[in-house]
Amino acid sequence: MADVTYPAVFDGHNDTVLDLMSSDPERRRSFFEESPRGHIDLPRIRQGGFGGGIFAIYTPSPKRTGPPPKRNEYAVKLPDPLKYGPSLEHATRAFATLLDVEREAAGAVKVVRTADELRTCFEDGTVAMVLHLEGAEP
Repeated sequence: MADVTYPAVFDGHNDTVLDLMSSDPERRRSFFEESPRGHIDLPRIRQGGFGGGIFAIYTPSPKRTGPPPKRNEYAVKLPDPLKYGPSLEHATRAFATLLDVEREAAGAVKVVRTADELRTCFEDGTVAMVLHLEGAEP
């Protein structure tokens, strides 16, 4: 459980899940160990009065190719829409990553699905993880 004094901090958006599931060893980190990377991990949650947050799940677009925009040029061609199958697979892995964190945290964090669960987390000091799909995909 987090050591929360009220009002607890509720983060309106974070990209924690991307760090937790990254294939880049320089970026990947554990949720359960304090890390100089990222902003949210269990030790710092306990130190900072973090009550919960909105944990973003999104499918990154491929790296942009071609020349960079010219100076004072604001029109940048948008990438093609992402393929449904790989996007769904990525989002499913991200959701599974947070469910793994919830399971391994042994009651310290909860993936909340309802307003009542969120309220209960605030009342008992469990860190609330609210998930959201960012963007129009998957």
